[in-house]
Amino acid sequence: MSIRYSRADFDEFFQLVMPSWPTLTNTVISTEDGSALECHLVILLTSAYLAGWTPAWTLPAKDFTGSTWTGGYFEEEQPIVQAHDALAIALALETALPDVMQADAAACVDSEYLYECFYGLWAGQRPDNGGFEEVSQISHHPKLPLAATALPSRIPERIHDLEPQLDDEPVFPDGPQEILDFITLCRKGAFYIEG
Repeated sequence: MSIRYSRADFDEFFQLVMPSWPTLTNTVISTEDGSALECHLVILLTSAYLAGWTPAWTLPAKDFTGSTWTGGYFEEEQPIVQAHDALAIALALETALPDVMQADAAACVDSEYLYECFYGLWAGQRPDNGGFEEVSQISHHPKLPLAATALPSRIPERIHDLEPQLDDEPVFPDGPQEILDFITLCRKGAFYIEG
């Protein structure tokens, strides 16, 4: 499902995005060769986080005209994932491949923890995320503010929250190919994200 959720306010996010977040798709485009892949990026990045990836946060597109960049991975303005961050994502997903392959949409929706991971990757580092651990400036980009990160503490064993329950609703019904294609794209270097 493709929803323009990157600019949703809190109410829209809660009503429209939260119930269907595991099925959201994005298009990722390699800055190295222009190859594109539509994928379940929300599940892939959440799984990578659980498997040990530490987000380096994103950089804004060259034509970004806003005043502040949060570093979130699901911004409307085509955030750029740097090459070192992409490689770290690929390595984490390779480790987690058996768990990620069996991701189940219904199980993901039932996991408040997985949702909090997704929300954190969406929110980036927003000044309004009070209550989370304070961090110093992570990116060297001047428009990324000193702010709080919305990511919960990593609990690696919670990757099992992806596993199917009684109502099987696989995120990847055709097997691992989408995951492997995304890993290949990440290994090429930097990429940007649409929608």
